[in-house]
Amino acid sequence: MRHLCIPLLSLIIGLSSCAVVTRADEAHLNEQEAVKLFVDVGEQVDKPQTSEEMQMKKTIESYVKGADEQVVELVENAFHDDFQVFAHSEGSIQVIDKNTYLELLKAKKIGGSTRQIEYLDLSVDDLVVTARVNLVGEDVTFHDHLSLIKEEGNWKIVSNITYVSPNQ
Repeated sequence: MRHLCIPLLSLIIGLSSCAVVTRADEAHLNEQEAVKLFVDVGEQVDKPQTSEEMQMKKTIESYVKGADEQVVELVENAFHDDFQVFAHSEGSIQVIDKNTYLELLKAKKIGGSTRQIEYLDLSVDDLVVTARVNLVGEDVTFHDHLSLIKEEGNWKIVSNITYVSPNQ
């Protein structure tokens, strides 16, 4: 099964995002079917969030706000005790645990820049979530792939695999 993206149709019907078509017969999509598919995808994107989704996003937003404003307590509450970040940096991979991350934040060696959160994907599998977000700053964008688990009724970020790219 292949994935097909139809950005031109997206422009024609005025949608800002591109849908992924996963159909065995996608080559046989006629224009009317493709438009219906885009409308269906648009309705799914705009559906109301559940309280669980809102709690997950609140955890992510606490992490981002805490890092941006260098408020250690916000980040500490968002991270699981065994949190690790894996970051592509200057041709190598840096691995940082929760305590080291919080110490760097406290010493103001990281964070301190305001970023906007772009939610690209939020995949929920019972008590496990993966989220793909872009954190867009003035000069760079962080491309975060977050794993969250629910522990004692609260969502916690267990890991972050990230890389940074300059903004164009």
